[in-house]
Amino acid sequence: MLTGKRFKGSEAEKHKLVNKSLSAEELNPYVDSVIKLLKTSGPKAMTMCKKLLFDIVNKLTLDEAVEYTAKMIADIRASEEGQEGMAAFMEKRKPNWIK
Repeated sequence: MLTGKRFKGSEAEKHKLVNKSLSAEELNPYVDSVIKLLKTSGPKAMTMCKKLLFDIVNKLTLDEAVEYTAKMIADIRASEEGQEGMAAFMEKRKPNWIK
């Protein structure tokens, strides 16, 4: 960054500046696969995960974040959606939020 040197996405990926570098042809299939994966997660759990990330970055100290994260995970697992997810896993079926 200090030198202003330009480099391609593949080099940015190599240096861990980006998560993934793809060609234009690979982009849509990759995005579709990520969306498909995200849709397998419980909607309320996804909402809480986004809230957790926001709160950790913007509101909490490290010590507060550890306690907050543990409580949120416990609450989600104990919720109706969490119980449905565990039951679906144990019964080898899709959870009710997947159509």
